Amino acid sequence: MEVYAAQLAFCDDQIGRVIQSIKDLGELDNTLIIYIMGDNGASAEDPTGQGLTSEIGIMVNGEKDTEEFMLKNLDEFGGPWTQEHYSHSWAHAMNTPYQWDKKIASHLGGTRTGMVISWPKRIKQTGQIRSQYAHITDIVPTILEAAKIPAPVSVDGFKQVPIAGKSLIYSFDNATAPETHTTQYYEIIANRGIYKDGWLANTTPRNLPWQGHPVPSEDPMKDYKWELYDLKKDFSQADNVAAKNPEKLKELQKAFLEEGRKFNVFPLDDRYIDRVNPENRPNLNKGRTSYVYHEGNSRITEGMAPNMKNTSFSIIADIEVKAGDEGMIITQGGYFAGLALMLQKGKPTFSYAFSHYPQSKWTIQSPSALTAGKHNVTVNFDYAGGGAGKAAKVTLLVDGKEVAKGDIPKTVPSRFSADETLDVGEDFGTPVTRDYDVPFFFQGEIEKVTVNLKP
Repeated sequence: MEVYAAQLAFCDDQIGRVIQSIKDLGELDNTLIIYIMGDNGASAEDPTGQGLTSEIGIMVNGEKDTEEFMLKNLDEFGGPWTQEHYSHSWAHAMNTPYQWDKKIASHLGGTRTGMVISWPKRIKQTGQIRSQYAHITDIVPTILEAAKIPAPVSVDGFKQVPIAGKSLIYSFDNATAPETHTTQYYEIIANRGIYKDGWLANTTPRNLPWQGHPVPSEDPMKDYKWELYDLKKDFSQADNVAAKNPEKLKELQKAFLEEGRKFNVFPLDDRYIDRVNPENRPNLNKGRTSYVYHEGNSRITEGMAPNMKNTSFSIIADIEVKAGDEGMIITQGGYFAGLALMLQKGKPTFSYAFSHYPQSKWTIQSPSALTAGKHNVTVNFDYAGGGAGKAAKVTLLVDGKEVAKGDIPKTVPSRFSADETLDVGEDFGTPVTRDYDVPFFFQGEIEKVTVNLKP
């Protein structure tokens, strides 16, 4: 939480620089500033109850955080070698007085955040609170009305879906003006709700937010109970009045179905990690088994890269070097989960990270550096099979001859990264191991790198 507080303080300072720059231009009075304090409620995505040092490593891929590791690396928190996540107890505290957390879109603890709007030349009643319902979809209509620009009907020949929100400008001068955004659905991972005219009906969560692999419902439409709240009297959803108002609940459930059909919410799906795994997302490469890359092919997202998880594969690199050249040939992911084929002081090297824990990183390296000239460097990654995240054997070959081999006891089952990518000829994210520094550019020439996936 200290790291989180420091991050917020740093963020506030940078926003302050932007506002000061606008002020220095003499345009602050005539500038509309909309500041929203987050994209959801506090996150309780911590399965351990003690916080995490890597969300990808612990929650997604199943590494085990230890108190010993945390205490030993306390001074690393907030730096490049950890990705902290506070405990779900802290999430509940930060969401007070609301129920639930991020991912639980049915309750305001999962969705409601503060917003401040400043526009001195236009908003005269400063320092006041507005309680009319507002949703993130209202922001663009507000900006368009403020700028006196109509929403486009067509962009580059493509007809636009009408913007769902309503402008908030009507509330600027009148704290009691009737709200214009009167109906709004919510849905994330089958947790759903519907706001209508001051009432909020919502489902009771079946799965806890810190469950990365919950048991999915057989029928999410039927397997969730519903609650009802009168937000005019009960802004924090403390008093469930569903039993006292069955007809109102039915009215709102019907409204959810209507809004759900209108905005393509269905079908519902309450899986989480299994649902967001790149291979389970829309993918133009589905079924493809061979990929050819050239130097400079970079920032390829995991969903568009070869799926080198839970399978055997080979990486075949055709390169030309001078004696002692080094650098990255191909890498995916990074320090918290990733793989890399590179030259270190001229030696072909394959490194693999299951997580950020030192004992969960492995390196297979040739004992000899490459001579000057053209070479073929190949990695054969032979997966043991029998499920996800199992062991693999790695063989490293130079010009068709085996130069090194080793075992990787456990492999990444779900995801390499949410923000790092596949890159050829360079590594400018986090390094897979701390044995090299980034950016790590290849000093020789890469003719091509081929990745072949095996069934």
